Amino acid sequence: MIGLIPTATPVALREVRHDLAGRHVLVIGDGDGLAGAILARLSAAGAHTEAVMVRETVRPYASSHHGQLLAAEELAERLTSGPLPDWVLFLPGFTTRARPAQAFRPEEGLYAGGMTRTLFHTLSPLGRRWLERGAGGFAVVTRADGRFGLTGARPGDPLAGLLHGTVRALHAELPIIRTVALDVGPSVPLDVVADRLLDLVSDTSHGHVERGLAGSQAYATTLVPAFEQPADIPGAEARLPLERGDTVLAAGGGRGVTARVVRMMAEEVPCRYLLLGTTKLVDVKAALGVGDRDELLHMPAEELEAHKRRQFAAMRRDNPTLLPPAFERHWARISNSLEVLRTLTHVRDLGARAEYLCLDITDGHATRRFADELVRTSGPVQALLHGAGVETSRNLCRKTQDSWERTVAVKTAGLYNLSPVLGDETRLIMLFGSAAGTYGNPGQIDYAGASEFLTTAAYRLAADFPAARVRSVAWPAWAEVGMAVRPSSRAALEQRDVRFMEVSEGLDWAGALLRSPSRVPTCVSLGYEGMPPEVTATRDTAPWRSARANRGNLVDLCSETGPGRWEVRWTYQPELDAALADHQVDGNIRVPFALFIELMCQTASACLGDLGAFTLRALRMHQPLTLAPERPRDLRAAIARTAEGALRVSVESSPIRPDHSWVPVTLQHASAEIEPLTGQKPAPQIDVTLEGSEPVPVDHLAEQFAANGIVYGPAFREIVSCWRDGTLHLAQVRSGAGWKTDVRGRSFFDIGLLDLALQTLAFHPGARHGGLPTAVEELIVHTELGSSRSEGWALVDTGAEKLGVTLADSSGRVMAEIRNLELTAREA
Repeated sequence: MIGLIPTATPVALREVRHDLAGRHVLVIGDGDGLAGAILARLSAAGAHTEAVMVRETVRPYASSHHGQLLAAEELAERLTSGPLPDWVLFLPGFTTRARPAQAFRPEEGLYAGGMTRTLFHTLSPLGRRWLERGAGGFAVVTRADGRFGLTGARPGDPLAGLLHGTVRALHAELPIIRTVALDVGPSVPLDVVADRLLDLVSDTSHGHVERGLAGSQAYATTLVPAFEQPADIPGAEARLPLERGDTVLAAGGGRGVTARVVRMMAEEVPCRYLLLGTTKLVDVKAALGVGDRDELLHMPAEELEAHKRRQFAAMRRDNPTLLPPAFERHWARISNSLEVLRTLTHVRDLGARAEYLCLDITDGHATRRFADELVRTSGPVQALLHGAGVETSRNLCRKTQDSWERTVAVKTAGLYNLSPVLGDETRLIMLFGSAAGTYGNPGQIDYAGASEFLTTAAYRLAADFPAARVRSVAWPAWAEVGMAVRPSSRAALEQRDVRFMEVSEGLDWAGALLRSPSRVPTCVSLGYEGMPPEVTATRDTAPWRSARANRGNLVDLCSETGPGRWEVRWTYQPELDAALADHQVDGNIRVPFALFIELMCQTASACLGDLGAFTLRALRMHQPLTLAPERPRDLRAAIARTAEGALRVSVESSPIRPDHSWVPVTLQHASAEIEPLTGQKPAPQIDVTLEGSEPVPVDHLAEQFAANGIVYGPAFREIVSCWRDGTLHLAQVRSGAGWKTDVRGRSFFDIGLLDLALQTLAFHPGARHGGLPTAVEELIVHTELGSSRSEGWALVDTGAEKLGVTLADSSGRVMAEIRNLELTAREA
């Protein structure tokens, strides 16, 4: 892992013509006058405008009102059944809430709940309808400091971070819509803000853009690699600024990541550790029937799992209607209580005091009572760790209001409610966020917003409590602890090949940040080693377009990512692509070479238009791709024009960053060069008459492939017959059961048919030992998108020194010429 620091970088503003004629724009007002300035400009630009103000986001002393006053639920009903806006301009974040003369306080957090509810009731109906349409736009305006809250200016509103993280994750989940985040400083005039917002909305060159305005200067956000390892943090080897008897308050400290950090701190300084959590402790010894406390505390995971199985069986005997989900909730109380007990015991064994209190920090009244009592009896805490969090990975259309609001409230309201425990004696503040807020993870829009809030809050807290070391960490997924170990979260991350961080590495980063004596607020986002230069660039991205305009069945989204660079995305979906399960190696679903060929052809068509006939040269398989039959898998194909003018295409898979580029653990599966064939004559013909030819048996082919661990299901094995005329073998091939014609769109080749043509190379003496195709010197494509066929002929010249096959349709019209193919045995 490497440590990256979010930074505001000066950029030049690009003024564009505000041409929004005929567009339907919904303005959700702010109450500070910005809505009025924007509505006037929208009308002048020819847009159809609608303005509303949402009751949950309006201050009682708002200076201006535009449009109808609605509750958030009423807005959701209008967006669900009313006209679908092309753009929604979300302005409640522009409303000033922070007071320069006052420190970070719970009253500011009262607006977080209304903002959260309004975001959910806005995005949930819009996301579903924009996804169906394949287009849309969403813009937010915030008033932090004009640099996305990264200066710690006290007039700034930390809730701006909630909107920044939300809009990043929204674009990551729905890249076909355009998204804008505009942060402005307190002195920027309303007219300037309105003009710059419409510049960004009207600029068709951006799919996602973030800009800040401070004075006359514009800024973009970048991630700057600052620390290659924890030891690079200045003062990483110093000691914690705590003494025996100091009070450390840890929200979420009984379990998970925060508990591990508490244990690490207790090993160095035996303080008084107050651990807050929502786990209601049960008598674990009684629940498990274990009398020895030491045996319970050191019980290995295998033995605990055995207890779980026995308890489930016993409870099912007593209650045959007991379902696994109900038992899992029962068992969670036991396992969570055991984890808290182990944390308390470990800390106490180190000579420190450890106390656990079951407290829901989103309950403002209860948390304030606790905070007031703690300060009255012990004074302000010397250290605050805010590591509490909940998260449910689901796409926007499946999010519920309760889970959305709870996810955001634990991070936002929780920090505001705990803030009274801070004071001049506070020396450490550490906030536990997530890389979801930095990069914007799909399925985590609410969690991304809540996590990014902690970044802006850290800078504000540093300004309010200058004696404290303030740290905010955007953690990646931990390998053994934390929310990412849940099956649903782990599956979502593994699907995108996200690497999990080992606990020891995470503790090294946490220790180095806590020990560093720097008073400058340190907000670190942990990323992968060797991240490419694009990760430090601004978050501007090119617009994506839906594949509906292209209708290639292996192209879901496509985009021009830069000069001479294009990219497409395709997601394997088990229910739509079930026929791929008929191609197996060693019992695993292996993506066939033919699919990579088809994906490259469709990529060229989607990005470059109709090329006519073209050639794939130096086509090579680098790493095989195995699919899990029960979960989707994302692939991308990127085309880049080289300095020599050649077109290079690469098929890859890896995690996705918020700018829709890919994290550097990229797996490259295949690559080739594309060369259009200028002046190409009509596709050649082959003679498909069988007169004078002798039949060749084909029944043995399945056994030959199976001997190499290659098993073909019906979609990949129907070689009907084969005929020999001298050295020429002409095989009749037919795509088998399982393929549905145009189930997802058009194609150049029926993948099953193309793979069958490659299988006919088994008749060539050079392929007698079988194997998987891994490279082609030259593949000439004569078909067009949509002209694929499920039946045809494959011609193999067994007298040729190198392997080659020609695929033709039923009439003999050539679809593809494959020359100089390499086979690699399964064991290689």
